[in-house]
Amino acid sequence: MLVKSYSILLLIILTTICDYYLFSLPVKFYYLPFIFLLVILFQKNGYNFVKVRLSYIVYICSYLLIIIISTLNSSFPNTYGYSSPIIFFSGVLINIGIFYLTYSMWNIELCNTYIKAISYIALVNAIISIILFVISNFIGKPIGNMFLLSGTNIWRAAGLYAEPDIFGFYTSTITLVLLPFIYTKRKSLYLINLPFLAFFFSIIANLISFTRTTLLSLIICIFYYLWLKGKKSFIIFCSIALLAIIGVSSIAKENPILSRFSINSHKTDNGAFDSRLYNVYMTLNNFNNQKILFGAGPGYLYDLAFDKTNRDTYASGGDINTNRNGTFFILGELFNTGILGLLILIILLIYLWRKLRVDNLKYKYNNDKLIIGAKLILLNALIVSCSNTVIKMPFIWIFIAIGCKALNGTRIISKKLSISE
Repeated sequence: MLVKSYSILLLIILTTICDYYLFSLPVKFYYLPFIFLLVILFQKNGYNFVKVRLSYIVYICSYLLIIIISTLNSSFPNTYGYSSPIIFFSGVLINIGIFYLTYSMWNIELCNTYIKAISYIALVNAIISIILFVISNFIGKPIGNMFLLSGTNIWRAAGLYAEPDIFGFYTSTITLVLLPFIYTKRKSLYLINLPFLAFFFSIIANLISFTRTTLLSLIICIFYYLWLKGKKSFIIFCSIALLAIIGVSSIAKENPILSRFSINSHKTDNGAFDSRLYNVYMTLNNFNNQKILFGAGPGYLYDLAFDKTNRDTYASGGDINTNRNGTFFILGELFNTGILGLLILIILLIYLWRKLRVDNLKYKYNNDKLIIGAKLILLNALIVSCSNTVIKMPFIWIFIAIGCKALNGTRIISKKLSISE
């Protein structure tokens, strides 16, 4: 018997909240929906489930072809082999597959089930992470994957994730998905719904991860949402409060927690700042004009970062913060696939940004809220990718796919209403 749509929905959410190390082995559950959904779609429709516009296929194949040409033209395979470009290529295929399969399987009538599922899971995940954070700092030993806050004996929360930075990114994503659903027209201060509870505890979880990039991005995205809603006076109030916090943090330089969020935080935690700066130096110096069209080779930034010569040259023996997808979005993609690959991705992002538009910001339907939530997490991913290497795109494409499906669902509802009128 085929699994019902809402069960698939719960499976998608459940398998996207864990990025953990178990017995030193990475447990990355967010890849599982790709396999499960493919099997279920094949059971339902056989080979007929592939219904994609030819223009989209050409667009996708063009990017995949650029990756192949970039790999073949690269001088790095002789030194580092082909594992990094293969991983890069596979990651792109998985992202495309997860987006398409999620879009195909998601039922627009399941919005309430979707929000309840993600609220419950986000709430449980946040509470577990807060408990682990408190216990770890009480006994002075980490439970799970935790790292010490620079210059302190305080353990940063990581929850069910590989590290605090990944945890901060995931909690900020969940927070933004739920943000449009916490608004209520009732004036009672005691009315607290499930999405609000999940939103609130996810904010707390994000704070105790002490991840500055995701916290800053979260603030920007929330301000953008308030601006869309016309809450300009509230934005001014929050901005003043935020500036006051930064001011106090900058004055209290001796406090390791407050100083982390000051304007001089790059000096108080120079390791994190420098490791990203080293990546910029290394990327620019390993990229030359001959590779401008197709890039220097996808994924090789990761190999370069671990090369002893590069570490001694650019980081004085320290760490260089990067991964196989690169970092600092534009610079990393320029290195990986050149101007052509970067141009394709920019066109895609502009298309998605313009597509995820809600004409009626009063949000008549829950689908409207899903659309703006998808747009917020896209903005969040773009901001974080300019500073951090923790972006896990399979996680992001699941929500964007649901947002795109919700957009089409809203249009269908609007057409039916206009016809009936």
